Amino acid sequence: MNIQGLKDKILQLAIQGKLVNQDPNDEPASVLLEKIKEERDRLVKEKKIKKQRLLPEITEEEKPFEIPEEWKWVRLGEVALINMGQSPKGDTVNDKEGMEFHQGKVYFGDIYLNKSDKYTTSPKKIAQPDDIILSVRAPVGTINITDREVCIGRGLCAISSLGDITKGYYFYAISAFEEYLIKKATGTTFLAITASTVNEMIIPLPPLAEQKRIVEKVDQLFALIDGLDSNKEDLLEVINLTRNQVLQEAIQGKLVEQNPEDEPASVLLEKIKEEKKRLIKEKKIRKSKKLPPIEEDEKPFEIPEGWEWVRLGEILNVRRGASPRPIKKYLTDDVNGINWIKIGDATDGGKYITSVNEKITPEGAKKSVYLKSGTLVMSNSMSFGKAYILGVDGCIHDGWLSFEFNKDYLEAELLQFFLSASYNRFDRVAVGTGVRNLNINRVRTTSIPLPPLAEQKRIVEKVDTIMNILDELENELTTKI
Repeated sequence: MNIQGLKDKILQLAIQGKLVNQDPNDEPASVLLEKIKEERDRLVKEKKIKKQRLLPEITEEEKPFEIPEEWKWVRLGEVALINMGQSPKGDTVNDKEGMEFHQGKVYFGDIYLNKSDKYTTSPKKIAQPDDIILSVRAPVGTINITDREVCIGRGLCAISSLGDITKGYYFYAISAFEEYLIKKATGTTFLAITASTVNEMIIPLPPLAEQKRIVEKVDQLFALIDGLDSNKEDLLEVINLTRNQVLQEAIQGKLVEQNPEDEPASVLLEKIKEEKKRLIKEKKIRKSKKLPPIEEDEKPFEIPEGWEWVRLGEILNVRRGASPRPIKKYLTDDVNGINWIKIGDATDGGKYITSVNEKITPEGAKKSVYLKSGTLVMSNSMSFGKAYILGVDGCIHDGWLSFEFNKDYLEAELLQFFLSASYNRFDRVAVGTGVRNLNINRVRTTSIPLPPLAEQKRIVEKVDTIMNILDELENELTTKI
């Protein structure tokens, strides 16, 4: 398993703002940047540091990727103090007296600097506790953190934090740009980077509160990876379990914060009911059998205030697909034929059905159920309860159930998540001996939690973000072995 490749992927997601959720209540990075400038000015005035030379503005071409709105691209020298190493005189270096001396990365650990066996009685440049120590000469780009004062030679530089930026965020952000530093290195005898290169290096600056969440999440994921002892199957299982856990937290209202200003789901439910009455009156849908109220023992968990327990039949129009018989009579090779969507066209674990293998004639389509792209469908035989969103127009096989609804009131992706999370419930109510099927009435009476519309959108965005991360990690595991 390429453990380092997996960690590198996590770092890339972290510095792009894709690893943790952004919180609109966080103080933006622009405010943090102003505080850092004020701190630097104060230190200059107090003659604790020298006035910094003006750093060049960051051009659009220098920015390697998009970052969240409240983040800022900054040069490292704007937000940190860069202290390039300088070797003490040779006759001051010994094995036991003075300050601990590090010439290069010989004593670098995984994160923290190990003890050197060299000392100097006349240190020139000193790194302070919690400074980032960067290797600037052969090799270039490797970093550590020191937890004590040490003297640093020409092969190292110390990076001191300004503005309460944590050493953990610096450590991960600079680590993520190691390749950048390597490419900037020059030299004939050995490669090295200059003070200008370190000062002008750009990094993304998140709000301070988000920095802390990023460090916490990266620490958590790295510990998980290290604890697996390089066992790929264990990690893949953890990824799969995490997907299921994310869906469970989503349907229980634990994935995103509730906003008391959101229009409650009770109001949304009334709008859906009014629209359904209108559609029945206009004979666009049939009037369905009245659904029983939801009993307390049908509610498997508590939901947040502002949510509502509903039966699927209250908010969706459920229909079964239809297969024209005999199907072979209606299959066609005509490229202009109508997509014939079967259970086998779905990709297990996916969200969308974007391609089909067969087409049917218009005559066959009249004997089936035609649906537009964006409609939610769920298997009602074999793999019960697997829900997908159609990415193509076409007719559905009788192995499908379709769910039609007003997209102004409900998010298709949210319903897909919720139905997928209810998979085991559908499997338990399937009937039949040879080929088991789901009864439409059983599906219509299935209860699910309904969040406010605004929260539906937040849940979808959060789930998509997490699932994309898990997909990338899984891909890293399965392709770089």
